[in-house]
Formats: sequence, C-alpha cells, structure tokens
Amino acid sequence: AILTMAKLAAPSHFAPLLQLLQDAVSRASAAIKVTSSDPFTYEYPLLVRNSAATKATVGLMLKGTVIDNIMIGGPAMNCRKLAIGDEILKVDGIVTDVDNVVDLLVGTDIPDSPVNLLIRKKNGAIEEISVARMATSRVADRRQMFEYFTHIKDIAVKVSDSRTAELVDATVDLWSKMLLAQEDYNSTIVTNVRQMQLNLEMLLKEIITALEELVLNAKNEKEFFYQEETEFHHQIAELKQRIIAVEAERDEAIYKHKPCELNIQTLQRRVQGLEEQLDKAIKDHLPCDGKIHELKSQVISLQSDLDQAVHVHQPCTLTIENLKTQLKNTEEDRDLWMRKHTPCDDIIESLRSENRRLELELKRVSDDHAGCAGQIANLNNKVLLLMAEKATLEKEFRKLQDEHAKCQRQPVKLAAAMPTICGVGLRVAQQDQGEVYISEIILHGSCWWMNNKGGDIKNTCQEGDVLLSVDGQPATDVKTVPDQVRGPEGSKVELELRKSCQDDCSCGGSGRHIIMVTRRQPSMQPLDV
Repeated sequence: AILTMAKLAAPSHFAPLLQLLQDAVSRASAAIKVTSSDPFTYEYPLLVRNSAATKATVGLMLKGTVIDNIMIGGPAMNCRKLAIGDEILKVDGIVTDVDNVVDLLVGTDIPDSPVNLLIRKKNGAIEEISVARMATSRVADRRQMFEYFTHIKDIAVKVSDSRTAELVDATVDLWSKMLLAQEDYNSTIVTNVRQMQLNLEMLLKEIITALEELVLNAKNEKEFFYQEETEFHHQIAELKQRIIAVEAERDEAIYKHKPCELNIQTLQRRVQGLEEQLDKAIKDHLPCDGKIHELKSQVISLQSDLDQAVHVHQPCTLTIENLKTQLKNTEEDRDLWMRKHTPCDDIIESLRSENRRLELELKRVSDDHAGCAGQIANLNNKVLLLMAEKATLEKEFRKLQDEHAKCQRQPVKLAAAMPTICGVGLRVAQQDQGEVYISEIILHGSCWWMNNKGGDIKNTCQEGDVLLSVDGQPATDVKTVPDQVRGPEGSKVELELRKSCQDDCSCGGSGRHIIMVTRRQPSMQPLDV
C-alpha cells in the first residue's frame, strides 16, 4: 500500500509538466518543418511554343568563336561578365574552334548545369567565367520577343526609318536593364527570406534542445522525488507503528495503575477517618488508654498498608513517565522528517516556474514566426503584382505582333548554342481515311517561293497534295508531321508527295514525286530554296 501511494504521488506532480514539455518540443519541431518549406516555388508559364533544338542554353550568339550578341534575360546577360566582342578560347578546359564551340556550349544539355568559359576580352585580358545553363523553355518568351524586335529593326533599316530603329534599340536596352534590375530585386528578396528562415530554424532548434534537456532533468527529478517519497513514506509508516505501540503500552499502564489509585484513595479516606476518631477518642476518652493503644495499633497497621500500596504504585508512575518521554521523542522525530520533506515542494514550484518561462518564450517565438509568415505573404503579393505588370507588357508586344503578322518572322541570328528551328512554309491537315495532305502554302515561305519561281508543277508543293513521308519516315499523324518537317535553318528536307498526274507523267501514273526543299524562315526577300 505504501509503494502504491508513492507511485501515485510522483506522477500527480510530474505528469502534467512532462506532457506540457513534450507538447512544446512537438510544436517547435512542426514550426521547423513550416520554416523549411520554399516560399518561392513557382513554375514559369510558357506563353509561346519552345522551338529550340536543345533543352538548355547559355544565351550567346556567335560569329565563329566571338560573341556577336547576348540574349536578353539569358545566363550570359545575368552574369554581367560577358560582352559583345569577347572571344571564347576554352569551354570546360577544351580549346574551341568554329566546328566544336556550339557542341561544347550545349554540353550535357541539362538545365542548371555549370559551364566554365575562358574568355579573351576586347582589351586582350584573359578571364575565367562560370555560368549555369538555363532551360530553353524559360527564355522562349524572351527569345520570341527578341525576334520580333530584330524583325522590326530590320524592316526599319530596309526602309531607312532610322527613328524606328533607334526606338527599337532604346526599347531593347530598357528591357534589358529592367530584367537585370528585377533579377537583382528577386535575388535580394530570396536571400533575405531564406536567411530569416535559417535564423528562425536555428532558434527553434536551440529551444528544442533546451526543452529536451529540461524534459530529461524533469524525468531525473521525478525519479529522485519518487525514491525520496518512497523512503519518506516508509519512515512515516515505521513512526506510526512505533506511536501505536507506545500508545498501547501507555493505555495498558494507565489501565493497570487505575485500581492502585482507587485503593490509595480508599485507604487515605480510612486513615483520615481513623485519625479523626483517634483525636475524638483522645479528647473524649483520655482515661481509655487501652482504647487509645488499640487505635494506635490500627493506625500503625493502616500506615503500613498505606506505605506498601504507595511502594506498589511507584513503578507504575515511573513506567508512565518513561512512556511519556518516548512519546515526546517519537513526535520530535516525526516533526524532523516532515521538515525534511519541505524541499520537495520547493523543487516542484521551481519546475513550474521554469515551465511558465518556457511557455512565454515559445509564445514569443511563435509571434516572431507569425511576422515572418506575414512578410512572406507580402512578398508573394509583390510577385503577383510583378506578374500582372509582365502580362501588361506582353499584351502591348502582342499588338506589335498582330500589326506585323503578314511579315511573319525574318531570319534572325540566334545563339550558337540554340540553332534556329524552322519549317518549309506548309500547313497540313488529315483526311477522314487518315491521309495527311497539304492544306495551305504559307505566304513568303520556302514552298511559296519555290512555286513562284515557275517551272514544272510536279517539282513543287501544291495545296491538296498528299504527304506520304518526310525524310523517308511515314507521315501518318497530323500532330507529329510538323515536328518531322521542322529542322535547323538552311538544312534540306525530303518530301514524298502523291499528286494528281496524267498517265504520260514520269511517275507512270502513280502520282508519287520526291521534292527536296530547303528549310527557311518566311521572308519578303526571295529565298534560295
């Protein structure tokens, strides 16, 4: 029973405290997970089709191994260390020439992979510069806008409109500065927020460590308190047993002593009565010596009985005094052990005070984290506003695109790491029975210029011709045929067509003809196709 009482007493003091500390550790760990998440995760929307032949790019346009131009918003521009006219001497330690520089820049063709360049600046200085390849999908929109600007400038130059050409250059320069400023702003925000996350995470980890130490100390104190309390209860129980035994002895002595007191009182009353009779007899019967002698003899006898009774009663008195002394000592021992138990209450109160302090600290950290969450929300709102501004700019440039839709795209020299991908100026459709046929000849495209040169119609592409194969590969799906036809600008593509021919045609009436066409961007100038 004593051990059970001790086991129940200790948890009643420590269980709520330990549970509260463990809840604090759990909540701090959850807060670390929240602060570790990336608030800047964002997937860039693709507004135009990515027609690049590679997955990654460094954003350079080359003449041989010399930088001819730099793509706006690309890795080369963002690094701010490369300039037009710089010569690429080595890529990842390999000496470059006209034949291998493009392949070396493409490299593993993995976005975010590093590429190390050895550059000879225009002043002759040699520098090592490292950039990270960027996914072509991320710069597809900027690349398209750059092509539009280049196309507008080319038209302005051809018609001697210097003012328009200057405005295009100024717009491209302003656009470049805006993108660089936005990149700096975004980088600063990301750095600051992530540093705040790291500081908050470190603080939470320190709090968790302190809480775990406090939990360990509380468990040790609980075990110590349990041992001390068990020993205390054992000692209290022993004292209670001793008190019960002493009280029993005292009660037994009092019970035994009670008849002696009654006997003494009776004898005392008899002696007093006899003395009174003796005095009366002496006064009234002085002559009666015999009676006096008899009464004296009775008095002596009674005095002897009285002395004997007192002698018998004396040990009982000593026993009672001894028992009272033992009882007093036992009570003093009990008071001493109760005073020893008082520090346990002080320990419990100290732990409660420490727990209240930690609760206030946890609340303060939680309030600080709430401020971080508000700041992150404000940054997200700023990002949304910037996206809205971007959409407005894209809308304005789309108007320019609509105004010059008939011009289509002029051949623009792009980065050597991203060769221009184009087709031959055809649109195709698919018949109900599954055959793919030419539905439209695009104005100023390769096939349009081929048809307008004159010559035998059998050697040109006409609307309604059935497309059988592209470079020897069957053309069976209207969704994949455009990708089969497209390729690097200037390369040849072999088209197998079925035409409506006369019996005297060289095809023998089968209608099958093979035509070689050069891939070119649409242009108002005659193309060599």
